Amino acid sequence: MDSSNNKANGKASSTKRPLPEASYMGNQSRPWQDYLLMIRQRWFLGLLMAGIAAGSYGYVHLQKPEIFSAQATLLVERSPERIINIQEVIEQGLDEAILQTHQTQMSSRAFLSRVSETFNERERDRITSPYIDPEDENQTPPSVHGIIASNLRISRPRGSIIFTISMRHRNADAAAMVANRFVEEYLRYLHDRSGTSNISAINFLREQAEVLRSQVEESEKELQNWRQRHQLVSVEENQNIVVQRLNTLSGSVTAARGERLNLENTLRQTEKYLEEGLDPFEIHTIASFGPLVQLKQERDVLISNRRQLEERYLHRHPRMVENQLALDGVERRIDENIKLALADLRSRYNDALTQEEKMREELRNAESEALQLGQLAVDFNVLRQEAATKRNTLDQVLRRLNDTNVASQLETLNVKIADTAAPSSNPVEPDRRRIIMMMCFLGFVAFVGIPIGLGTIDSRIKNMWDVEIFLGRDMLAEIPSVNRLPEKERPLIVQKEEEDVPLEAFRGLYSQIQVTSHAEGSRVILVTSTIPGEGKSFIASNLATAFGKHGERTLLVDADFRRPSLHRNFDLKNEGGIVPWYQKNQDDPGADVSLYEPEVGLVCISRNLDLLRAGGRSKTPTEMISSPRFENLIKAARREYDLVILDCPPTALFPDAFFLAEHGDELIFVTRYGTANRRTAKLYLEKLDQTPSRVLGVIINATPPSSITSYYGYGYSYYHNYRRYKKYYERPV
Repeated sequence: MDSSNNKANGKASSTKRPLPEASYMGNQSRPWQDYLLMIRQRWFLGLLMAGIAAGSYGYVHLQKPEIFSAQATLLVERSPERIINIQEVIEQGLDEAILQTHQTQMSSRAFLSRVSETFNERERDRITSPYIDPEDENQTPPSVHGIIASNLRISRPRGSIIFTISMRHRNADAAAMVANRFVEEYLRYLHDRSGTSNISAINFLREQAEVLRSQVEESEKELQNWRQRHQLVSVEENQNIVVQRLNTLSGSVTAARGERLNLENTLRQTEKYLEEGLDPFEIHTIASFGPLVQLKQERDVLISNRRQLEERYLHRHPRMVENQLALDGVERRIDENIKLALADLRSRYNDALTQEEKMREELRNAESEALQLGQLAVDFNVLRQEAATKRNTLDQVLRRLNDTNVASQLETLNVKIADTAAPSSNPVEPDRRRIIMMMCFLGFVAFVGIPIGLGTIDSRIKNMWDVEIFLGRDMLAEIPSVNRLPEKERPLIVQKEEEDVPLEAFRGLYSQIQVTSHAEGSRVILVTSTIPGEGKSFIASNLATAFGKHGERTLLVDADFRRPSLHRNFDLKNEGGIVPWYQKNQDDPGADVSLYEPEVGLVCISRNLDLLRAGGRSKTPTEMISSPRFENLIKAARREYDLVILDCPPTALFPDAFFLAEHGDELIFVTRYGTANRRTAKLYLEKLDQTPSRVLGVIINATPPSSITSYYGYGYSYYHNYRRYKKYYERPV
């Protein structure tokens, strides 16, 4: 076979070959078996970190002091119970705004201070003593107000009329005592406010009644004196028309005056509330004015949001400032509307006063007209009507005073204690069940997460995902670790056929190469790696032996002229070989080459397997590889052998492999498990793609038995199950 035919049949095209299609490039995610391998490889570290995480969490939380919780509930009834139908001076109703008002009042700092002041010295000691460390002499004694403020919670489900007051404390009795005292004091607080309002109204009505009573007595005396002076008992005859008109006008004056008094009463009561700083929303006239109800709801919502923001942010946080600005705006609008309501009330009072004066003016005009009919009759009727008017007004004020007196004696509060707090025997903290569950969760997360996290960020080539997804290459085989074998026996695994597991791995590699290879006729395959120490010579020796055992005449060439090692694999001296042969004949590059020349130093290793040693080291290997003399040597090898395997230097250190690839057909890239960096290997594989040699795939060498997987186009599967393999061959025949 001549050189041209050999080129046509055995040599692959010298043009750049397309990147090989990986067997499962469509699936970019890692298979679940990879994650199991990560956990299995680092299970001890994961177990250690899981123990540390779970133990630390449990130790910290189980060492916390026991906390007890006690709950008391308040019920806000929809209307207070009534004994008789009496119109109250202060109107009461129930809506969301009122419920929010109750919650705001109970949560206020002023009310908490009021509750704190109700405890005596012994009760204060019971509240504060569990929080005092007797061994800490520099500790500042906690205050009752601070303990209550930080541990008391007031809650009400939206739409509900029940308030739950929950107190957490290190002492169960103290927790129940504080919760009960809180609800009792709130009822007392409401009762005091209601009583103060009723007393003010009663005093005002009494003053008005005394004034009216004096006026009625004077009117009666004046009428009696008029009768005696004019000796008249009745002057109603012939004055029916005038009397009817006077009656009508007198009734209007009475109504106007009654309306004026009612408005005056409401106005004074409102002004008194505002002066004393009481809640003006308790006055129906104010609460129902314009948009005040909506503004109060907006204010309550902003206050509630502020409490939530205070737990997360400082006062100068933009969200806190935004909330404060909105709250200030709502407060200003409320104040403005209260002023408008008060102004409206004053306007109505002035209108009533004007109306009363108008009615009185009309009454005086009617009296003047009546004087034309009879001055005596008119004078008598005027005196009598004035007395009747004052008497009617007095009766109205007395009835209102009586209603107010009765209402003040009745229970008008619609807030009741639904349930009192009782000491709890079981602490709510530490919650051992929740802590144990959290410890288990943290332990599981650490046990699984840390190995997977470390495995995910590990950039070294270890498994099929690294090869076929990241590098984008076919994985030819995973060669198991043979560290337990002596170093001299490792290159002879296939030859001696003693180690079954690695032997089967090389047989699988042989079959995978046969399936993957596209070369025809005699072929040259290069074996290289990224860095030294990845086992390329070990792979080349056993692979050459495997091909020889399968009947192919194979030549193994030590092309690592910088550090030759194949002669040691077969216990030979490095005498004779390519380097001395080239140095002797380099002046005659065009001469025909015979592999059987003495200087070539060809050695028969076994049947169908010969070894061509390097014969020494060369300081100019790339010049030798690029020479026509070396090319003729490769051509001669093609003519004599079915397969030529070149053991090349690492690609990351020397360019020799790229020069050798110019003479090859196919290339096998070897990487040691957990040694080469993925990006580095990918870089040099892409450079090898620029050479005429086609990259068949990648071999992962020295894979730990627990990490071995194999893949033949059907996805991940544990091909080498060592225990089953051994049992299979141990069965008797």
